[in-house]
Amino acid sequence: MKDLQNGGTTRDTSPAEEALLRLNSVLEVKDSPAPVDIFVQGTEQIIAIPREIAETLQKVLAIEAAGKSVRVVPEESEFTTQQAADFLNVSRPHVVKLIDEGSLPGYKVGSHRRVSLADLQKYKNERDASQRRAVAELTALSEDLELY
Repeated sequence: MKDLQNGGTTRDTSPAEEALLRLNSVLEVKDSPAPVDIFVQGTEQIIAIPREIAETLQKVLAIEAAGKSVRVVPEESEFTTQQAADFLNVSRPHVVKLIDEGSLPGYKVGSHRRVSLADLQKYKNERDASQRRAVAELTALSEDLELY
């Protein structure tokens, strides 16, 4: 089903919500570094997963329960300029410009540019923080001028 208001497809988040509630209760009670046991329905098997993995799964379920998508990418991944543009929600030529001017660290593989995930995340976090500061300054200015 198409959700026209949000521009995406709606999906049933109740399985993620239910799993998140169950995992939250397990992680709250079991406050130790011991593995977390997960029962695999239909197989009668129990899988012990490290607590750190269970906590990562908890974050994934929270995102899914909120109706958002999750993509798992190794930290050492490298992105093409198009993938980097998609990640930053900007155009590919803008990413090329950012790399060429040194605002975004990148490197070449043959004639193609690549950007590491760590560099992309750092750039995005810094850009987002800068945008939040600018909005706060504009809001304060508009309140000072009684425009708001």
